[in-house]
Amino acid sequence: STASGTIQTISAQGIVLVINWIFGVTINTVYMISLQLKNSILSFGMNIFKAVSPQITKTYAEGDLDTHKRLVYSGSKLGFYMILFIMLPFLFKTEYIMHLWLGEVPPYVVSFCQCTVFISLTYSAFEPIRTAVLATNNIARFMIVPEIFYMLAVLSLSYLAGKLSGNPNAVIITVVVIDILTCILRTVYAVQVSAVDARGILAKIVSPCLLVMVIGGLVCKILSSFFHSTILGLCLLLIANSILLCGIIYLVGLDKRERLFANKCAHSIL
Repeated sequence: STASGTIQTISAQGIVLVINWIFGVTINTVYMISLQLKNSILSFGMNIFKAVSPQITKTYAEGDLDTHKRLVYSGSKLGFYMILFIMLPFLFKTEYIMHLWLGEVPPYVVSFCQCTVFISLTYSAFEPIRTAVLATNNIARFMIVPEIFYMLAVLSLSYLAGKLSGNPNAVIITVVVIDILTCILRTVYAVQVSAVDARGILAKIVSPCLLVMVIGGLVCKILSSFFHSTILGLCLLLIANSILLCGIIYLVGLDKRERLFANKCAHSIL
C-alpha cells in the first residue's frame, strides 16, 4: 500500500512536470483546474459507495459470494450513473459553466476539463471492484503492477505526445487513455484474485453503463439545444436531464432485482 501510494505520487507530480516542461506554467494551471473539477465530481459519485463498501467486505468474509458479487456489480453501476448526472450536462455546457466559475476562461480549460471528467467515470465504477480485492487481502500485484504500468506509460507517452504534437490537448488525451488502460489492467488482476468474474463485469457493469451513457448522451445533446446558456437554462437542463436519465437508467441500466428494489424505494418515499 505504501509502495503503491509512492508510485501514485510520482505519477501525479510527473505529469505536472511534463506539462510544465513542455508548455509552461499557464497550461500547468489549466491542468490543475481540471484536476480540481475531477476530484469534486468524483467525491459526489463516491457518496453512494459509502453505504455499499462495508457490505461488500462483510459478505465476502461470511462466504456469501452471490450477494457479494451483486453488491460489487450494483455498486459499480450506481457510482457510474451518479457521475453521469453531472457529467452529461457539463459536457454540453462546459464553456458556460467554466465562465461562471472562472470568469475569463483560459485557453484549453474546456477541453482539459471535458477529458478529465471521463477519468471520474472509470474511478467511480472501479471502486467497488477494488474493495472486493481488498477484502481478499491478496493485494500485492493488484496494487503495485498497474501503478508501475501507469507511471511508466503516462510519463513517457504524455511527454512524447506533447513534444511531437505541440498541442496540450494531446497530453491530456494521452493521460485519459492511459487511465482507462490502467483500469482495465486492474480489473484483469481483480478477476484473478477476487470473487468477481470477467463475464459478470462485462454483462453486469460494462454493457448497461455504456448503453445508458450513449442513450443519455444523445438525449442530453438534444436537450442542451433547447436551453440557452443562462443560469435558468442550465438549471432547467439539469432538471430535465436528471428526470429523463432516471427513466433511461430504470429501463436499460438496471436488472430485474434492482428494478424491484427501486420500486420499493419509490413506493416507500411516496
